[in-house]
Amino acid sequence: MSFPPSVQAMSLRDFIPLDLKTAVARRMCSDLVGNLVGAIFNDRIPSWDCHIDTSSPRIDGPTKASVFWRLYEGSEIRFIRSQLRADLDVVEVGGSIGVVSCHIRRRLAPHRRLFVVEADPELATIADNNLRSNHPKASFEVLNRAVSYHPDADGLVRFARSPANVSGRLAEDTSQDVVEVGATTLGGLVEEKQIDEFVLVSDIEGAEAQLLDQDAEILRDRCRQIVIELHETQLAGTAVGIDDLVATITDLGFALDARRGPVCVFSADKSEKRQ
Repeated sequence: MSFPPSVQAMSLRDFIPLDLKTAVARRMCSDLVGNLVGAIFNDRIPSWDCHIDTSSPRIDGPTKASVFWRLYEGSEIRFIRSQLRADLDVVEVGGSIGVVSCHIRRRLAPHRRLFVVEADPELATIADNNLRSNHPKASFEVLNRAVSYHPDADGLVRFARSPANVSGRLAEDTSQDVVEVGATTLGGLVEEKQIDEFVLVSDIEGAEAQLLDQDAEILRDRCRQIVIELHETQLAGTAVGIDDLVATITDLGFALDARRGPVCVFSADKSEKRQ
């Protein structure tokens, strides 16, 4: 007997009330617990069969604890470890400190390439170091760029860093901690690196709406699997919800294989003509 993707992705924790899960997670991932975990493991915290360097001051206690308890990007990592296609190159946008990147590289066949895009220069360095320490002989490249379709005349965009954690987004005002970084598009990166068929792994805090809109052609033509965390966002001044983004991806010719909340896995639907 087969079940729809929404049922396949469910587990016991899906039946636990959200407020209870939130309360438990808050206690498990406190600053005190995280710093204790960091001290015990000398800031080389285990994440399944990888070890993550959390010594940077950019990585706070709650993040350290969430890595240890396997709550940090837990849904993405579980999907990657169980469903990521190992036979294709991978483009990851929104690499952060490289936790997900390390699990992607662990899953991939040795001859396949991994390209990680991270806009924050400090986080890009951390991601590169984590990949090097976990996979010293593997093929990967961390690119300090931002996914953007509206750069300035010099090809740069303003990126707002979040000092208290390991996230950020394109800057919207001048009061934020802003750095200027080079812009890239998914299509531009695929052409630059001469990537044929590939997997897209994405967690870019709402910027995925523009990526899906502006790079639809490259997704239809070359992308064969998508692992993505979706966010409520805006596109051209219009509110876009998570279910809207799911519909956008399926309209591109992808089938929804699995979903846990906003984290989804799609595969190229070979039963439909991809135009």
